[in-house]
Amino acid sequence: MTEERITYGNWFEKKSPGISILTLPGTLILGAGIAVIVFMVSKVDNGWVTAGSVTALVFAEFFYGWEYDGKTMARRIAEKREITKRTRNGESDYITGAMSNLANNEGGHPLPGILAQTKLLRGVDGYGNAFDAIHYPSKNLFAVSFRCEPDGHGMEDQDLIDMMVAKYGAWIATLSVEEGVIGASVIIDSAPGTGVELGESVRGERDPEAPPAASRIMDALVTDLPNHSSDVTGYVTVVWKQAAMASSAGNAADAVVEIAKRLPSHAAALSAGGAGDPVPMTEPDLVEVAQVAYDPETAIAFDLLRARDQAVELDWAAAGPSFLAERRGCLLLPGGAAETVEMRRPPRGVVFDNHLLRMLQPNGSFLRKRVAIFYQAVPADKAQTQAENAVRAEDFVAGQKKGRRTATTRRGIRVAEKLDAEIAEGASLIPFAMLMTGTYDDDPESSRRARNTLLSLMTSSRMKVRRSKGLQAALFHMTLPFGLIPWEFADNPFKK
Repeated sequence: MTEERITYGNWFEKKSPGISILTLPGTLILGAGIAVIVFMVSKVDNGWVTAGSVTALVFAEFFYGWEYDGKTMARRIAEKREITKRTRNGESDYITGAMSNLANNEGGHPLPGILAQTKLLRGVDGYGNAFDAIHYPSKNLFAVSFRCEPDGHGMEDQDLIDMMVAKYGAWIATLSVEEGVIGASVIIDSAPGTGVELGESVRGERDPEAPPAASRIMDALVTDLPNHSSDVTGYVTVVWKQAAMASSAGNAADAVVEIAKRLPSHAAALSAGGAGDPVPMTEPDLVEVAQVAYDPETAIAFDLLRARDQAVELDWAAAGPSFLAERRGCLLLPGGAAETVEMRRPPRGVVFDNHLLRMLQPNGSFLRKRVAIFYQAVPADKAQTQAENAVRAEDFVAGQKKGRRTATTRRGIRVAEKLDAEIAEGASLIPFAMLMTGTYDDDPESSRRARNTLLSLMTSSRMKVRRSKGLQAALFHMTLPFGLIPWEFADNPFKK
């Protein structure tokens, strides 16, 4: 007799309590517009004035009160104009080095945007492991990343997998409890295997007097095996805000000391959740991630240095690319092009523990692929308020339905009520978002295949996605383990 598998899901989708398809601002515009029209009709008995007022109200609702795919028409037009303006002014191209278009840049390669203002602060955790915290002075944020090498689940018992999922969920829940934590990101980075370490190992161990047949077999293995292997690495980044930390964190150095005390507990919780043996990342690790993301071919050079036990001398101030060129639908890189798509709505219905496996697995359509999930820490008092507002919004939306309520409407009410009850009993509320970045060769065929695969991987997981035009540079860097969490660096990322 087979035991029934555990299912997950019932994610709550935040809704705006507007009338019908209108948002809350659209509903307010409608109410104010009707009041103005009624007043004008009572004062001015003119059909043309009334018709003009109604037409103006309809246009206002179309541009400002109705959202399609999460954006109003006015916002779409404003974004398109902003993209055109940036392109015309040359602001969509980023060039460093000798031909730099940056002010006060003397031939270096700084990271773009707000990352150029960051500093690395060295610390040592309770286990004696060195780490580098990325400090954002303008936001007073500190981000520390772990590199994880999780074991595959193919040979694991289902009971062990269920336990690791539960432990992982427990770690997520602690984010809203720990003082100072404002969020975290989990990134799965995958790429075809380079085969460098295998080749170096075989060449170092081969007997010069080995039989020719054995040598040919080993050469064939070294040449062919990387074509059938892949490298998969996980990164977990936790972000703290200094103002929300303990009173002892009076300055940046104190904040790093406070963070060092907390890293062992995060590492232990992540290890129990299936992350292998998480190791805090230092400056060379962070710079390598950036360099490989901009140019996937450099992964061969890094693997070669490691295979030969040579130190990697890398500087955070020079970790940036030689150039970036943002286009409406993609980002041009030194080593190809990249596109990022975002989750618009989470998977519908219930899912199993391996629901996102196809998304996370390596894929031959890309030079590199990163899937990033962002978790927002919400304090308990705010979580209860949001849950109560969710119930009221669902009741308001359901009250507008005439006739028999659909299964979707009943599910929305049921999930909102369950959310409210669980938070009242002490559960945590953790909003989340997801991005997926694919890097591919900059040619028409590779571009078409990669873009189609990006959408296919996400939509096959029963989630609704959106291709973000004009935001590709920002989204690309958000999928790197540098602590660029959306709600601190973007405007209303969870706004529907």
